[in-house]
Amino acid sequence: MSNELAKIDFDKEQMAVIETQFFPSGTSKAEQAYCFSVARELCLNPITKEIFFVNRRQKFGDKWFNKVEPMVGRDGFLSIAHRTNQFAGIETSSGIREVPQLENGQWIYHERF
Repeated sequence: MSNELAKIDFDKEQMAVIETQFFPSGTSKAEQAYCFSVARELCLNPITKEIFFVNRRQKFGDKWFNKVEPMVGRDGFLSIAHRTNQFAGIETSSGIREVPQLENGQWIYHERF
């Protein structure tokens, strides 16, 4: 696999879907262009939920402003990690640490070892 990555490019239909369904309402064209440039630069696809475009509030001086920014999702981070050719997978485990029991009409959690 080559380390050279082709930047993601969206056709007109994909752009229309992304603009109407993946951006918060009221997003300006400038904010959309910024978000698309970040998605392309990182080779992340909003359609496959690798990157999201979210509302943020930020304070400049005394005033609060709303803006839309890109946010890399879990699948985006995994995509980036896989491209390094050094990602060896994820180990997960699960277990029950507390078990709820109803005692005198109240749920009491007991630790389980």
